[in-house]
Amino acid sequence: IKADSGITLFDCGLMETVTMLQSALQAERVTQVFLTHGHSDHAGSSVYWLKEGAKVFASQEECTLLASGGPENAPQAFRYPGFEPAGVLKLDDRIAIDKVFDFVVLHTPGHTSGSVCYYEEHRDILISGDLMFGPVWGHMVTFLLEFLTSLRQPNADLQSQIESLEKLLSSGVIKRSTLILPGHGAAYHMQEKPNAAKRSSSLLRLCLRL
Repeated sequence: IKADSGITLFDCGLMETVTMLQSALQAERVTQVFLTHGHSDHAGSSVYWLKEGAKVFASQEECTLLASGGPENAPQAFRYPGFEPAGVLKLDDRIAIDKVFDFVVLHTPGHTSGSVCYYEEHRDILISGDLMFGPVWGHMVTFLLEFLTSLRQPNADLQSQIESLEKLLSSGVIKRSTLILPGHGAAYHMQEKPNAAKRSSSLLRLCLRL
């Protein structure tokens, strides 16, 4: 999001994405980064942005994972330099950006213990991290990566992720009009992909049975 004070990123990707991001931002300064969780494909370049002067924020529950540079049992290619975020987010914290956006922090554990989503009620936008899987057809590589990630999670974590997803559905955060900005794949309105939440839940339940 471009604001008068600079660019706000939600997740910053791998270190390898820095050059691409810099090109896309056209020398605009990144001032803050809000992480959905601490996997390398979402938080891997955080140390770079911290060195550039940006503030990186994450949930309290995710700080241990960030400090260790990702899951300790992950292959080295999926790890990154550990760090402490500049700020810690709590449930229901609000993130105001230029009085135009007002996101609320939603604690959605499961994919990781400290996973969060960011919801902008007035614009009906959900930045879902990896709580919501991208559409399956046309995104088979993404589907496979998410599937393999799910298989590595303990059953308790998978169950927590299912409960987090169902809570957002039952509370009315995710509805037909909601614009989903997923951690992988293109943005979409729920009315365009009405089965997206069901597919995500079904995949997680499948992993529980394996």
